[in-house]
Amino acid sequence: MLWSPTEEGVYVLFDEGDWRWASLAEVAADRPLWQTWPELGSDFRHLTVAPDGAVWALGPAGLVHFDGQDWQTWPGPAEWQPSIYDPGDLAATSAGRLWLGSGGVYRFDSQSWTRYGSAEGLPDEPVRGLAVDAQDQVWVITSNVLSRFDGRRWQPVPVQDSPSLSDLAATPEGTVWLAVSGSGLYQFDGQYWTIHNRGNHPELPSTQYAAWVTAGPGDIVWVGTDTGWARWKDQAWQPVQTSIPAPFSYPMAVDAAGGVWGPASSDDRFVDLNEAGAVYHNLTVACRFTAAEGLNGPPLQPRPDFNAALPPRPDRVTDIAAATDGSVWFIAGGQIAVFRPQGPVCDDAAPAWVRTADTP
Repeated sequence: MLWSPTEEGVYVLFDEGDWRWASLAEVAADRPLWQTWPELGSDFRHLTVAPDGAVWALGPAGLVHFDGQDWQTWPGPAEWQPSIYDPGDLAATSAGRLWLGSGGVYRFDSQSWTRYGSAEGLPDEPVRGLAVDAQDQVWVITSNVLSRFDGRRWQPVPVQDSPSLSDLAATPEGTVWLAVSGSGLYQFDGQYWTIHNRGNHPELPSTQYAAWVTAGPGDIVWVGTDTGWARWKDQAWQPVQTSIPAPFSYPMAVDAAGGVWGPASSDDRFVDLNEAGAVYHNLTVACRFTAAEGLNGPPLQPRPDFNAALPPRPDRVTDIAAATDGSVWFIAGGQIAVFRPQGPVCDDAAPAWVRTADTP
């Protein structure tokens, strides 16, 4: 498919060799930028996109699965209690198994859930991150322990200096990355550790509290801290230069073009999705999407009674997952939403479109 900026449309090449031109209006009418399913409910916490493109989402009321056409539902883990202090991770393997790291670790095999804890080798403390690598190996982190599932039990993987771990990611190529609170990043190739911090990579953003890391195709890795974002590509770190603030919060996701998505940050706790929303960066452009653009339907109202003891804000982006077809999935306001980009690159003044056909 080719985008024609002068004609404001696209040329599509079909398998039989024929070309067809479609206007942007036709494309948008056939496949809108945003789609939501409010009928599924508004209490979802986590979601992930499986290697086959299927979408999974989980909330206290249960688990849902989208195969591209229809949604199916199952009960969630019976003993799972989502917590505001434990953001959790959801990941799917190519074999169709679903893994949840939240409090403990849970596996769903399309029929039932299995819980893993200290009896199976995990440290007796909350899980802070979970990731599945290219070989379908499952990794989890607790406060300072990295563990790998061997098919029956969890085996600890020694980490240099036993740092305080805040996040975990695995690239499709098989590299494991750890975000280290107040320090930097640890990179593991299966045998050796490489440390990335401001001492050997001054282009990395500084971090006072914690860092978040996410990975995508092409061995691209993004790190976000309380002061900024940076991208690892072609064995070098590139800092983000933008007026849009970095998210000092979980989650982040790398899309098919190598850009990163994250929740927009704000110093004002009383703003809603119409003010915060989600941020996109690819080092060339940056833009923000809010409820006004369709992130979660009609804009929500501020909650003046907010305090730290309440559950996660219903007007926040609480999870993001990217698919290989270029679509990006969100839990926003507790609801499931998908963004299917098309057309020219957006900018901060008019955040309507994002190009995902190529990598800047």
